[in-house]
Amino acid sequence: MRPLISIPGGDLRWRDPNKPARLLPRRAAPAATLLLMGLSVVGCEGGDGGNKPSPEDWDGDGLTNEEEAYLGSNPEAADTDHDGYDDGLEVESNTDPLDGFDHPYAGGWPIADCRHDLEGTGTTPGQVAPQFSLMDQHGDGVRLHDFCDRVVVIASAAEWCQPCQVEATQLKIWYDKHKDAGLMVITLLGEDINHQSPSLEDLQAWSAGFGATHPVLQDTSFSVTQTYVIDNTLPSTHIIGRGGVVLEAGLMTITEDMVLDALAL
Repeated sequence: MRPLISIPGGDLRWRDPNKPARLLPRRAAPAATLLLMGLSVVGCEGGDGGNKPSPEDWDGDGLTNEEEAYLGSNPEAADTDHDGYDDGLEVESNTDPLDGFDHPYAGGWPIADCRHDLEGTGTTPGQVAPQFSLMDQHGDGVRLHDFCDRVVVIASAAEWCQPCQVEATQLKIWYDKHKDAGLMVITLLGEDINHQSPSLEDLQAWSAGFGATHPVLQDTSFSVTQTYVIDNTLPSTHIIGRGGVVLEAGLMTITEDMVLDALAL
């Protein structure tokens, strides 16, 4: 049976210096294993401890009332921040159940718990890639550092760029083939067919047209792309290693062997 718990100070940290300060557990594990670092056992059902009541979960979100008190979430509402995702799922997904803008991706991409540990230093090889957040084909804001435990291939593209379309076909194949080994692919779509900022519909059309199940992001005016390249050449591809370290930037061509080498590091 599940043990009772008390709520000590725990292992806490500030979530993000650029957002309102809030204490959160450093690592969120599945609710079935008590989820929160810093929780301690004070008694168990059965055995020498005698009969104890089971921990209560009033709202059925997978978090006990004690755990909700520790987080500051509402034990009487399964979805405290009203973002469409229950609090327990958010904790399991390494997102913040108190922040309506921080939730699991509609695209289903895993979010790593190291995401708040990175501090960007630059976009040249050997530096840690800066954070960015751009809209994807589902309307979510996707953050680069959420994939800090993966090798990320970032492909800068435009709808009018024929070589970009050829590359997109290849990247889709590689992503499907190597995603279970830790590969993430992100397409930065900078312009539509008329050299204007791509719309949500353009992102969806690019994703559907190439069968891409990885993030396709709106990089208006190539704002992120320009931090990696010094000219206007497309396609332009960048490889970010695990831990957010830039391995390659501004590549005009990329091979599967280059991807495999990055995954092997």
